[in-house]
Amino acid sequence: MKNLVIENRVVLDKEILELISTSDIKEPFNSSAEYKFVAKYKDRLVGIISYMITELSDGITRIYPRFIHVILHPEFKRSKVAYAFLKETEKILLRDGHNQVMAYIKPEKAFMIELAEKFGYKQYAEDDEGKFLYKDLGG
Repeated sequence: MKNLVIENRVVLDKEILELISTSDIKEPFNSSAEYKFVAKYKDRLVGIISYMITELSDGITRIYPRFIHVILHPEFKRSKVAYAFLKETEKILLRDGHNQVMAYIKPEKAFMIELAEKFGYKQYAEDDEGKFLYKDLGG
């Protein structure tokens, strides 16, 4: 999408921190995530999407990004710009060699499970605390 600028930030600026503090993510923001994508559209803050690199070992050790936060400015929620932002982060992860993305979503965030499924995530396991989902990125 033209005019959409995405950066992977190590340090989050005041504008992003303010958006995080006013959002209702129902958990502490994980600032140690390796990928903290910040997007601007026509110089206006769209939001932040973050992924943490996680290791899974079930006989074979695999390293994959785990989707942990999506925080959008109210102006861009449910917009084509937000959709493009999410899709672009997936393209960047794929370019970085990641073929799958994982997510773990707790029951109190049922709306996030529905959203994840709309974006192609599939459930592969469940425990008392939440649902485990994955998405193949291709490659």
